[in-house]
Amino acid sequence: MPDNKGVLLFVAFMQCSSLAIRCRGFIGLLNLHYADFAQDLRFCNPHVLDDEIAPEVGRIYANLEEAMRYRPPEIPDVSERYHNPSLEELFGTNPFHAYEIAMRFVRYELEGPQSDKDLMPYLQKYLDVHESAAGLFKDLDSALRFHKQEYETEVLLLARLMHMYPGLPKVDDPSDFHRYINMGVTANAAYCISRWPEKAYFHYAKVKSQTGTEYATVAAAAAKLPDCSPYLSAKIFYELVINLLGYGIVSMSMRPGLNRWEWPDTKSASLFFSPVQNQLIVASDRVGRESAEGQILAILSFISVLLSGGPDLGTDMLEGPIPSIRENLQNLNAMKCSEHQEARHAMADYVQYRRRAAIRWSTFILAVRRVEPAAAEGRRLRAREALQSGFLRTESREETYLALGENAEAKGAIRCAWCGRMSVALRKCSRCEKVKYCNASCQRSHWVDGHKTVCISPIIQV
Repeated sequence: MPDNKGVLLFVAFMQCSSLAIRCRGFIGLLNLHYADFAQDLRFCNPHVLDDEIAPEVGRIYANLEEAMRYRPPEIPDVSERYHNPSLEELFGTNPFHAYEIAMRFVRYELEGPQSDKDLMPYLQKYLDVHESAAGLFKDLDSALRFHKQEYETEVLLLARLMHMYPGLPKVDDPSDFHRYINMGVTANAAYCISRWPEKAYFHYAKVKSQTGTEYATVAAAAAKLPDCSPYLSAKIFYELVINLLGYGIVSMSMRPGLNRWEWPDTKSASLFFSPVQNQLIVASDRVGRESAEGQILAILSFISVLLSGGPDLGTDMLEGPIPSIRENLQNLNAMKCSEHQEARHAMADYVQYRRRAAIRWSTFILAVRRVEPAAAEGRRLRAREALQSGFLRTESREETYLALGENAEAKGAIRCAWCGRMSVALRKCSRCEKVKYCNASCQRSHWVDGHKTVCISPIIQV
């Protein structure tokens, strides 16, 4: 797409009056930045709507048993590795005690930093980028296994795999590696939940970087577990809100809305986005507004407001937050945060190109605004036709018509009085103005068939 024409078009979509087109514009920007192999981990994943049922844990492979065969192999000689670690010191100065470091790492994963000088964030970065990360991880894993700390060993393994998520798009030829990592998290999380159902961390691992209504249930169950610390609860809530936002954006853009037969409109947008926007604020308070997660939530909150309200929000609400969004993006880059980079890049595109796109595609944006009312009516008419033909699944046709707010008089008002075809371009009878026709031919046929007796000499009811 030369000269950013594709980017400008998607940004223009986000400035249209149509809710569905705005959501599709944002997903289009995401598609420009997401690698093809990242479908299973991406924010706003359209594939979760292929079925009405949310994706199962083992969707990457046929079932959990098959996935379990790919779990990382056991270290052959734990004792030998524990007594002869690959590292003798950590960060160049501190003596390396593998078991102590491993337990502190697990505690950090479960409870968060214990002080401002906690070394665990540095250890996490070490595991993420250092060339000796694989050796260090095996040292920590061996120490936990040697001391029979099975629960802590599984926490360490899942933490290691989940820390690989943000860096996956940067890996050369990562398709198989990505599939292995994602499968490892889903399979191990399911295995650990079955073994330790009372432990919240494994529910968190299942929820992280996934999308769908099933994961909302998992997150809600995890938050009620006595084992769930405030730190872990905030992390779960953070993942849950992002999952639901992504799921909602895709739903609004790709399939009928809350009532199946109607495409998303302002009402359905407010029903979904208003609660999510409130929860984004709550999640930001829980993780800390100055943290990387808080900065990401601030960006996603603006995306939610932008997509749900569109141009009707007015200049103040659309342009006012832009400086703070720029600051959020810059802060995340300064923090070297690798979370949700694609959504951040999409937002950066909008911030940078919104004015150029509005000028370049002004005719298109205006055309959408003009045609949207007629298009919405056309969608409702096609849905009614489908309902009458039995194409849409409903409990009963009567319930469907009731939900649509229709009655016999309303249905007759949009049908040709002669052929029965529904249209938004019917012409009223110029004499009585009580019936409508597709064209002059239908009007003549109906007139000859008997309408003239009613139209010229209407019956006066006593």
